[in-house]
Amino acid sequence: MHRSFFCKQFALAAWLLAGAAPAINLQRINGPFVLPAESNLPPETAVIAESLDIAGGAEDDVFLLATGAGSLRQPAGAGNINLQGEFGNDVWAWGRRINLDGIVNDHARLGGFSIAIHGQVRGNALLAANNIHLARPAILAGDAQLFGENVICEGAVTGRLTIVAGKATLAGRCEGDVVVKAGDMVILPGAMINGNLDYWSPQAVTLPDQAAVKGKFRRHKPPTVKPVNKIMAAMPMAIWGYLSSLFAGLLFVLCCPITAAGAGSAVRHAPGRSALAGLLWMAGAPGLALLLTLSIVGLPAGLLLAVFTVILIYLGKIVMALALGLLLIRPVRLLNRRGLIGRTALGLGIIQVAAFPVSPVMIWLL
Repeated sequence: MHRSFFCKQFALAAWLLAGAAPAINLQRINGPFVLPAESNLPPETAVIAESLDIAGGAEDDVFLLATGAGSLRQPAGAGNINLQGEFGNDVWAWGRRINLDGIVNDHARLGGFSIAIHGQVRGNALLAANNIHLARPAILAGDAQLFGENVICEGAVTGRLTIVAGKATLAGRCEGDVVVKAGDMVILPGAMINGNLDYWSPQAVTLPDQAAVKGKFRRHKPPTVKPVNKIMAAMPMAIWGYLSSLFAGLLFVLCCPITAAGAGSAVRHAPGRSALAGLLWMAGAPGLALLLTLSIVGLPAGLLLAVFTVILIYLGKIVMALALGLLLIRPVRLLNRRGLIGRTALGLGIIQVAAFPVSPVMIWLL
């Protein structure tokens, strides 16, 4: 359910940012963005800045992105978004820390590392962050979906409340049903839920005497899956992984047969030197790409280096499969594309079978 909900929200965001882009008033600020209390944002405005401090308001939708400073040492407040005014429609915001002290008259879609709500959201709210805190003055008038590692609800929620978190703390008031999926859930004295409370947690939760749930208070345990059922459930993903890797390997071998044969032979005859080259690249390329991206002049080069690194990571699996196939089936003097494809398919099958009962990431890293 939550995966489908995320897909719908992401598709809506992509449509708004891509399909409706010509109607959006984009403001790119090199530095902090400050909107005084007596000012208003134009309709359909998107603001990208180092940080945003909005004490004014907006009559229509706003899209806010706090990028932080373009340096390794971030100044105080970089990446923060402070919303203190009144917004007439939806608010979409992404930043390191988001503080909502104002009023959102429609929906709020907020994401980042830390989100603190002291104001009001009169529509639905979707919050995704590592730490989410609904303070006691906070009021969420519609449905609320909270996704985070540590979620604390001390405010009031009028609609349905859904929490998916590592640790969830309920201490406020909710007029509708509450659904919680968390590794640890705590209900503090003073919590009031007028609807049902359904929760999924490894441990049972006790209801304090000073807290009340007027509806049903139900704990749901995840269904136990037998090992055979786990294997059967993982089979479609394993088959998809093999076919997708085989398709990428076919393109690589057909387009670059000499490069593929040379790389597979190098791994087969000099595995230590090949592993050392891969480790050196993985140790240096991401950091260099990050440094280039943070600078203004090196941004295109940093992005190209990052994309090239991702391509090399994926091709490493195909090259290892080809080397394994060459090791098992002795190569002839003149190896054609057909032979390379057959050995690649064999090697990918062995890798997929080896990764099936364990973590595929470990096999990929090897």
